[in-house]
Amino acid sequence: MTVTERTDVMSEVHPRMVAKDFGVHLRTVFRWISRGYLTSIDGRVVRNYSDGLLDDWRRTCYLWDARRELKISVGTLRSWRKKGLVKTVKILGFERVSLSWIEEVKKRRKIGTFSIHHPDYGVPQKLLIITGVGQKKLTECLDQGLIPSRMIEGRRMIPTVELDKIENEWRSSCKIIEAARLLETPRATVRTWLDNGRLECVTILGKRRALLSSIAKLQGDGRGVSSHRAAERSKYRKRKNAGKLAYHRKQAHADSDNGKVRRATRSASHRLLTPHSRLQEGVQAGNESFSIEVKGTTARSPAGEVIGNRNRTKGTIPVLSCEGACIRGEIARLAANRVAKEDAYGRACHGELLSAPGSATSAWVQGAERVVVIDGCVLHCNERMLEHVVGREKLVHFDAQSHYKKYTDLFDIDSVPAAERSEVGRDVAEWVLANLRD
Repeated sequence: MTVTERTDVMSEVHPRMVAKDFGVHLRTVFRWISRGYLTSIDGRVVRNYSDGLLDDWRRTCYLWDARRELKISVGTLRSWRKKGLVKTVKILGFERVSLSWIEEVKKRRKIGTFSIHHPDYGVPQKLLIITGVGQKKLTECLDQGLIPSRMIEGRRMIPTVELDKIENEWRSSCKIIEAARLLETPRATVRTWLDNGRLECVTILGKRRALLSSIAKLQGDGRGVSSHRAAERSKYRKRKNAGKLAYHRKQAHADSDNGKVRRATRSASHRLLTPHSRLQEGVQAGNESFSIEVKGTTARSPAGEVIGNRNRTKGTIPVLSCEGACIRGEIARLAANRVAKEDAYGRACHGELLSAPGSATSAWVQGAERVVVIDGCVLHCNERMLEHVVGREKLVHFDAQSHYKKYTDLFDIDSVPAAERSEVGRDVAEWVLANLRD
């Protein structure tokens, strides 16, 4: 942002005064002068910056100050900038963050409506916490269009303005049955009052709710309303602490082609994860196939759902690796991480694939044309498990140790220096990519 010179007479100040006004080092002021942001006459700075520029500077802060204020990492801040979540302005050659935006993010994070996926949209789980309604009721309201929403990166999102509106209206109103209790009046009478306008109401999630302010006017003293508000605040805190995340846990099921992917995922996984109380006895020492029992879950990883849906849409090839605790597993992981950085590939988790068959990551791996598997040693754990889940014909299997042929007598990861294991991992990754290109 350059400074337009004013035509009237302006005072000239020492550069130290400018540095004091802006809170920067003196060298920074000289840099601004050399780049033409400020005007200097005979070693003194023309004070033409006081007309709005200084106010804009004080209403913003540096990126690292914003990171510290929001208590986020550098990587998170960079990710937010790429997604357009960070509101910045260019002042005197510096990219600065609006303080009002930081306060807005703090407020929205506190009440749960801030989303890392879109600057103006939030996740529906907030409504579960605000209202206490069930997942089925919320889904019906979204499907019927009672709550405006749209799909963003494979996830249904609600405008932040609408979330704030629903929250304010919900907290300032109550159910008809609660209004009848507060007014000590039959529900039929309350409904009549709502119809004729004697009692004001709002419609939320397709249901009428009586305004507490209107109830207080009819009561006179309003004591019952105060106690009701306190009780509702207590319920809200309990719901918030409990963390009702049912929407995320079932979103993958609702959006998976009328359940076809869900059924395919479940049947494929159950070929391996058939119910048994323990490992079948007597098969550990032989070549017989065996099965284990895994407790089901409706939980979903929010980040995993986003990445899974995104990779599924793009047709990215999943890359899975050995997750063993030894040096061979570590090298396989390092190689898989490098391979996944290529445009056509993406990192996948076999833990989510096998234990959460209805997740977006599982659907992505199941539907991929090829699945790259990098095992760490001769046990070939991933290959043996995944051939029953995704199909042997889809697997592109690599045994990392057969390539670098070292560390057969070592176990601990730290037994190999970090630089050396990183170099071996890079070599394995290049070997895998060369074979994939062929």
